[in-house]
Amino acid sequence: MSALSYDQVYALARAARFDHDRAITMTAICAAESGLDPGSFNGNAHTGDKSYGLAQINMIANLGPQRRKEFGIASNEELFDPLTNIKAAKHVHDDSRAFTPWSTFNHGSHHQFQAHATAAAAHVGEDWASHLPGPGPHPRVTVSLVHLIAAARTDPTSTDGTPSHPDDVRPVEAALIAEGLLDHARGNDGLFGSATVKAYRAWQHHLGYTGADADGIPGQASLQALGDKHTFTVT
Repeated sequence: MSALSYDQVYALARAARFDHDRAITMTAICAAESGLDPGSFNGNAHTGDKSYGLAQINMIANLGPQRRKEFGIASNEELFDPLTNIKAAKHVHDDSRAFTPWSTFNHGSHHQFQAHATAAAAHVGEDWASHLPGPGPHPRVTVSLVHLIAAARTDPTSTDGTPSHPDDVRPVEAALIAEGLLDHARGNDGLFGSATVKAYRAWQHHLGYTGADADGIPGQASLQALGDKHTFTVT
């Protein structure tokens, strides 16, 4: 998805229940954080980032599980959707009662975009609903079959509940949730535990596999079928 306009991002902020003035500030922050690009991603762990989308929502390490639960999403990739992202930004703002979670606000680098955001607010007015963009296509995520097989074999017996390959597992969990095979409350942690194995076995049965071919361990064909339906790529 290409960059959005200031009008569209201001409209999204109003849809997420930011008031007029805070919607202007949020629009300027998005311009500073992502260049208004919903597909923007910063995965620089050295700077403490695993940040997604318009408002660069950081999901690094322990923030991920906590925020997915708070935002009501199953995978980080859902934050590439513009409205989902700005609604998440509203949660982050409300949790701190300020815009201080964004470094571009703290450093003042959003000020250079404030005039554009203010002009957008004047142009959009209270008719923000007609300026909303459509839901954006999520960039395709890549998952490793080797990592998923390893996770399915080791995660169910993990003694401390630490996921072995959470970045590969989460897109599969999200797909199984969407298929109605995995409960959301047990399927957003990146752990290929017993519930996920059971859900994947049900997916294999859905595809017509039986016996040893439906053991809950991902195979190339079954995983590819799931990825084709739910927009992730298998390597």
